[in-house]
Amino acid sequence: MRLLAPLLLVSLLLSLDAHAYVDPGTGSVLLQILLGGFAGLALFGKLFWRRVTELFGRKPLPPPAAAPVPTDSRNVKNDR
Repeated sequence: MRLLAPLLLVSLLLSLDAHAYVDPGTGSVLLQILLGGFAGLALFGKLFWRRVTELFGRKPLPPPAAAPVPTDSRNVKNDR
């Protein structure tokens, strides 16, 4: 597998003219592949954005301490 990519690159760079016909439908298919890939990446990013931000984002602040509950004055003894 490691050898396949460099061989493919060399064969593409050293290839001669093919004198082949590429019809307009081929360009349309390539455009659909590119646009579909971008749409897929956008959907992936949208679905997993929260996980990504949790990985690289700041930690949320802890919730503030609860305020003391006021007592009812009728239940408190008067020290007079």
